[in-house]
Amino acid sequence: MTAGSDRIKHVFIWPAVLVILIVTLFPLAYSLTISFQQMRLVPPSPPRFVGLDNYATLLSQARFWQVLWNTSIIALASVTLQYVLGFALALALHSKVPAERLFRVSFLFPMLMAPVAVALIWRMLFHSTLGPINQFFSAFGLVNLPFVTDPVLARMSLVLVEVWQWTPFVILLMLAGLQSLPRDIYEAAELEDASAWTQFRTITFPMLLPLSVAVVFIRIIEGFKIVDTVFVLTGGGPGISTETLTLHAYQEGLKKFNLATHPPFPSPSSSSSSSSARSIWPCCGRVCRNGAEYRFAPSGGGASMAAGKLNDAERVQPRGDELDGDRREQDTENGLGNDLDRRSQPL
Repeated sequence: MTAGSDRIKHVFIWPAVLVILIVTLFPLAYSLTISFQQMRLVPPSPPRFVGLDNYATLLSQARFWQVLWNTSIIALASVTLQYVLGFALALALHSKVPAERLFRVSFLFPMLMAPVAVALIWRMLFHSTLGPINQFFSAFGLVNLPFVTDPVLARMSLVLVEVWQWTPFVILLMLAGLQSLPRDIYEAAELEDASAWTQFRTITFPMLLPLSVAVVFIRIIEGFKIVDTVFVLTGGGPGISTETLTLHAYQEGLKKFNLATHPPFPSPSSSSSSSSARSIWPCCGRVCRNGAEYRFAPSGGGASMAAGKLNDAERVQPRGDELDGDRREQDTENGLGNDLDRRSQPL
């Protein structure tokens, strides 16, 4: 091979390599840069370097550890079942069972469907009253199961959906690996009167171990990135019992527009005052209610404050922005009430 052909080879390869590097490395570098900054999209704020504060805040949140636990349980349980069932079905198909070609094609259908469509189908199947599964239970006098409203059953339902959809992926790869094994080794084992279990334990499984590691590794990576199935089937509920890492990142970054976990900014809901809300700061000796501020001096080491009594209370004029906010909310509530009264009147 000449030097000119080598240059032509690099001319054809490097454009694709550059595109892949730009598509993969730029988002990674940008995300890594944002992780060390304080940034918010709504309300917009300029980025400010905060170091490792974002990581410290994230690791100190109980919700993050709960979400990590949920993701680990769903991913590891589903991948384990996928590998065991996929390997078993691949062995069955490799043994030339009847209607082998039909099974090969039918097993691939779930993998070819979009995860959102799969989640919608299983959501209808898991319906508490109208779903076919609970209707089958009712026909035999059994209790309907809350598949998506019970924390444990919701996780089990997600594992079942993942196993149903992605076991064909394991079947496809393991069957290809079985068909690539040399036949002469099995013939020699049969001459030695080796049983089927001995052949699997000493020949099949060790030779397919590198492929098994690759399949499990790929499925674990995909399992930890699960978001669409959870979003459609359970929405992360009940509560946060099925919320995964990717869904948590979506809610924080694309719904709350909080690109950093460092909490320097008050959320819009916390900054708006409600007409019936109360905020108490005992250390400051202030009580705020309905836009008005009361000051008091706690006496007796805070004993009267613990008893709910305010000493030397004086009313302080509320700030203009608080009063305007309360007036706007009160006008809105009055307008909604009048609208409901007009609708309730007979024609």
